Amino acid sequence: MRNWVQIGNTVDWILENHMDWDQTVFRGYTECGTTYCFAGATLMLNNLWGGLDINQVVPVSRELLGISKEDGRELFYGTDTDIHELADLINRWAREDGVVSPFEGVDLSA
Repeated sequence: MRNWVQIGNTVDWILENHMDWDQTVFRGYTECGTTYCFAGATLMLNNLWGGLDINQVVPVSRELLGISKEDGRELFYGTDTDIHELADLINRWAREDGVVSPFEGVDLSA
């Protein structure tokens, strides 16, 4: 069962820190600071970066988010760093689960 609180927390972080979101790396470093993908941001928000092997990033993130392997593949590898693609996916999941999407009412035109 998808954990909509955790999904919402990660989406909120991405919306508030869009310049630090990079779907191409779990955790990366730039001149401006640290970047995270959706899986990496989920771990960071739960203070789980220390001590995790790189091979644990996806399974631990999937567990926290309450998503299946198929959902994980679609979320972690099927969306580029494009907020519209991410919103489309999360909105579809929300409709499937009969919940309000964390993107509900968010203006993505900027």
